[in-house]
Amino acid sequence: MVKQARIRNAAAIETGQVDVRQGSVEDLCFGDNTFDKALAVNSMQVWTDALAGLREVRRVLKPAATLALGFTAYSGQSKASLTELLATAGFATSQVLEKENWFCVLASK
Repeated sequence: MVKQARIRNAAAIETGQVDVRQGSVEDLCFGDNTFDKALAVNSMQVWTDALAGLREVRRVLKPAATLALGFTAYSGQSKASLTELLATAGFATSQVLEKENWFCVLASK
């Protein structure tokens, strides 16, 4: 995935707009309150510990920042209890948006 992302984003990487790194969501190498937004697509279902990962993403998000978790019909992710999981991770609000067999969960710190 890192190789594909670097190829697809080569121009943005060249200009410094994008930085592609490989790592673990449970141990992000960024300081607290670093990002305004975070996006994960078709990945949460393979995180080792979803709750720990969500807590870590929340840590690196600025106050009032937004997290978007997207899932295609092929992800295998269930939308059941995702909002509860986000609340347990410390997110203040979350909502599920659906279109056909796809869905996205938006959460705010």
